[in-house]
Amino acid sequence: MKSESFQAILENELAQIYENGQFSALSLSDESGLVLATVGDHELANIASAISSLSLAYKKTVQEQLHFQNIDEVSTVGDDKHRFVNRFISVEESNYILSAIVAPQQSYRRLTNTAVQRIKRILSTKSSKQEGE
Repeated sequence: MKSESFQAILENELAQIYENGQFSALSLSDESGLVLATVGDHELANIASAISSLSLAYKKTVQEQLHFQNIDEVSTVGDDKHRFVNRFISVEESNYILSAIVAPQQSYRRLTNTAVQRIKRILSTKSSKQEGE
């Protein structure tokens, strides 16, 4: 029996969250904006990934300049109440961003909390497998 690829595992995780949260798009990218996985509107997800690295830079600046201990989310809300959410995930020395396009009046925090924990576990498993090779 062939094991699932790392990409498929990430996409399956995002797909579960996507369906439960009724998001427009979800993406997971590394700190440079490289897309690791997307679900939903792929064009939106790819755009979100491309600009997510800016939110990571913003987070780092706020932490350094305003001495915030830890920022786990940067969220932007438009006039129409759509929300662009970036949740930050650190594994080992690497940073990742879970980006979500959230519909107006849609709750997302509990689902993204769960997603962050699951994705962190998936990324940690991959990281530890690479170290063992």
